[in-house]
Amino acid sequence: MGQITGIQGPENSGFQYKVFPNPISDIVKIEMSEDAILTLTDINGKLLASKHLSTGSNEVSIANLNSGIYIGIINQGSQTVRLKLIKE
Repeated sequence: MGQITGIQGPENSGFQYKVFPNPISDIVKIEMSEDAILTLTDINGKLLASKHLSTGSNEVSIANLNSGIYIGIINQGSQTVRLKLIKE
């Protein structure tokens, strides 16, 4: 089985996104087909960050976070996607 290196949204969803790399060292790159909001929480739901994502390529620094599992929530209009992000 291959190593997961990123996450891509399904082609039939209302908006397209790519999140890579995953696992993450310090910077996660997020490519969006439309503007959206990224909310980052820990696994207990504690809000850690919120950032506007523009159409196109975005970079989000998570260098200040400890190694572990985090949840990225992308909201675009009425659509929400939850992603498991791993910080090395």
